[in-house]
Amino acid sequence: NNQSFEFIDHIDYIETDFDQPKQRKMFMNGFISNQFSPKTFVQVFNEGKYVLIKYSRKILVATKTYGSGNNDNKSIELQSFYFLANNMTATPVKLSKSALEELAGSKKNELVAYLNSKDLNPKKESDFAQALDYLNGLPN
Repeated sequence: NNQSFEFIDHIDYIETDFDQPKQRKMFMNGFISNQFSPKTFVQVFNEGKYVLIKYSRKILVATKTYGSGNNDNKSIELQSFYFLANNMTATPVKLSKSALEELAGSKKNELVAYLNSKDLNPKKESDFAQALDYLNGLPN
């Protein structure tokens, strides 16, 4: 709910909504990848060889009114970036069918059939993560 939390002790992860599995969210600190500091929390969508993570940050955006010489309007925007975490590295990823197909390699046809049978939209975080779970479960 866009609220900030401050913790006195070091924690590794936070889980929310235990009693509502569809609403459950997990946040882990930066140890999931060397690219993030240990104090950085990222949202983790799934487990396995390929893990979808989301890094969100707030930035101050200044916009100019037409004809004005200074920044009149300032607002805070939330930016989200998606990564595939694998072996302590995080690779930026765009949530798309083509990104999943690239990961699937020779299992592309199986993945496409799975996406169609479950009516998944890879542009949605939860559907992309579900497809990754499927790929993680396929034999090599």
